[in-house]
Amino acid sequence: MLPLHAGPLPDAAQPLARVKARARTGSIEIAYDDLGAGDRPLVLLHGFFASRDDWHDLLPRLAAHGRTLALDLPGHGESGRFAKAADYTVERLADRVIGFLDALGVERCDVVGHSLGALVARALAIRHPARVASLLLMSTSVRPLEGAPRGVYEGAARIVRDAGIVAFYEIGRAAVERSVTRPSVARSIRRMGAERYWRRVRTNLLAIDIQAFPPLVRCLVDGPDCADRLGEITCPTTVIACGEDEPFQVECEALAARIPGARLVRIADAAHSPHIEHEAAWLDAVSRHLRWARGGA
Repeated sequence: MLPLHAGPLPDAAQPLARVKARARTGSIEIAYDDLGAGDRPLVLLHGFFASRDDWHDLLPRLAAHGRTLALDLPGHGESGRFAKAADYTVERLADRVIGFLDALGVERCDVVGHSLGALVARALAIRHPARVASLLLMSTSVRPLEGAPRGVYEGAARIVRDAGIVAFYEIGRAAVERSVTRPSVARSIRRMGAERYWRRVRTNLLAIDIQAFPPLVRCLVDGPDCADRLGEITCPTTVIACGEDEPFQVECEALAARIPGARLVRIADAAHSPHIEHEAAWLDAVSRHLRWARGGA
């Protein structure tokens, strides 16, 4: 059994110890970071084209709320891969997250889901409601995607199939650097530094299981899982809608309207990754969500 944190939070003046570890669920090893202490952790689920490294800079501040677990989903980052492409479904990913929680002895947790991770998070809340104490969802959709967003995801799958991951990275970087439609992304690159920003993107992409691209793209564009069952989600839920993230802004607003009692938070100057593009507003939204979900205001 992997070691678990226990006891009170360390003094705020002292650095929190980060544990990088692995937990096995079936044939898959899940790589994760573990920071902070507490019986009801905050679990962070990243999006497609990403990994747990997306949360790296945020972990110390999130861990001030208690134990925080950031994991690489199967086929991403340093986690293991499914044997078959057909296994890359939202439901199978959700089942592996449950296996991960079982391996760590976590009975209930608060879950943050970004993009693909938001689909996995809401599947967890519907399929395993006793395990999910609350949800924070962002950059996700209720309906199948149309227009430009659909084209972006489907184009990515074609480029990876025909030319490979490196070509997709180079094409995507050039497109972002030409674009002026999402100023928050440009601000993120300047704040983080272009070298570090693009190194992170490239590392994340090169780590993805190539065979995951077609099925996960289909999940993102065609199959927002459990969309007709959103009324079954009864845990405290916050949905973040970002002003520079069309059409996901509208989709997030629709999602909040369909989940009973959900709270909607709007971050005007953020695009598809508010936790990277507007850290302060995102951290404030998480803090308010946890105070609400854990019995505060």
